[in-house]
Amino acid sequence: MRLLPVDARTPRVPGPPGHRRGRAHEHHARRDPPRGAGLRGGGGLRGGGGYGGGGHGDRTGGAPVTRSRTARSGARGHHAIRPAPPGRGAGAGAGGLVAGAGMALGPWVGGLLTEHLSWRWIFWVNLPVGLAVLLTAAAVLRLPDRPERRPVDYAGAALAAAFASSFLLTLEWGGDRWPWLAPQTLALAAATLALLGLFLRRQSTAPEPVLPPRLFRPRALRLGFAVQLLLGIGLTSAIVQVMLYLQVARGLDSASAGLFLLPMAAGMTVSGLLAQRYARRRTRLPLALGTGGGALGLARLAASGAHTSPWATRGALFVLGCGFGLLVGRLVQYAQDSAPAGLLGVTTTAARFFQTLGGAAGAALTGVLLTRLTGLDGAAGRGHDPSVTVPGAALSFTGGIDTVFACLAVLMLLATALVLRLPAPRTAPAGTPPGTPEPPPGRGDRAGARERVG
Repeated sequence: MRLLPVDARTPRVPGPPGHRRGRAHEHHARRDPPRGAGLRGGGGLRGGGGYGGGGHGDRTGGAPVTRSRTARSGARGHHAIRPAPPGRGAGAGAGGLVAGAGMALGPWVGGLLTEHLSWRWIFWVNLPVGLAVLLTAAAVLRLPDRPERRPVDYAGAALAAAFASSFLLTLEWGGDRWPWLAPQTLALAAATLALLGLFLRRQSTAPEPVLPPRLFRPRALRLGFAVQLLLGIGLTSAIVQVMLYLQVARGLDSASAGLFLLPMAAGMTVSGLLAQRYARRRTRLPLALGTGGGALGLARLAASGAHTSPWATRGALFVLGCGFGLLVGRLVQYAQDSAPAGLLGVTTTAARFFQTLGGAAGAALTGVLLTRLTGLDGAAGRGHDPSVTVPGAALSFTGGIDTVFACLAVLMLLATALVLRLPAPRTAPAGTPPGTPEPPPGRGDRAGARERVG
């Protein structure tokens, strides 16, 4: 259970008899709304846990003062539910937009490098870029001092990496390198399940787990992570399959095909910025519009053919980008606003992890599905020379990739259904002015706080 710090105005109670005193203080705090920054701030997050303080608890003298007792307490900045700082939501949204736009622009840059230099440069170019990022972070990033060292769950991290790698290799090699029921595929699948079991076991026993089990107790995070997974599948698979469609069915080179993704990047940027500006106080509406827009764009791509107008394809990609632009940053922001006490950092990381895992799994699954539907041996589906594959396989490939886009559209409709079931975030949306009064607590506040804390 997450413990809150106490101060001079919060009574230190020796044990269970102090329960009534805690309730009296809670009623006093409701009549005297607090001022100042809340626990969702920067250096004082969760009583000193910070963005990276996932799973860390604070202990004070006497009996613990828990969030279930002070769910709406106003003890000088130590109450548990406050509006999130306005800068954090904008930062999360901007980070998501940059990441999403980078995914859309990456194929174009990679196409240029492949056409004019060599395919090896799509890997070499990451070295100077990564070095520049490290140097910039070392120069400008200022983190608060943490005198107390926390143990790092290296075993859990290694098991998570091993499980993800084994899972993706099963999807990649199954049905391609080996048949699905071949001994090699079954052994790899068994190893994946064994690694998953070891990882879950480790997370339930580790003092500082990588992915704490109580992170999945709030319904908001369970549904939010599921939507993140579906977003990763839809976003990455759409980019990969669009590039294949343009090169194989339309006969474009990789650089020219990458230019078609510029409307998608523009749509992501425009919709994300508009959502940050005009939809700060809403949660489900922008997300539902995003998943619905993604489904609409994918459905339009599913209706495309070898002779579809290039402007129609660009329009579908712009709609697709507008939909995804409403999701990539706001889903992370929603997860942060719904994070249990002390788990803000690990919640943010988990949201990114599920999106990345979904992207990798989606690319592998759609590749396998496309190979099955087209009857090709993977030459077209893996980006080989378009001049070899276009003459005899364009019609077959177009029919198969239309089915892939239709399946992705159905997944985005499923994401829309999940978004409509998302509960309101625990804190006010980012951008709410500090000091905005909260609505009166209902009868279920304490029960909800207990559920969130565990």
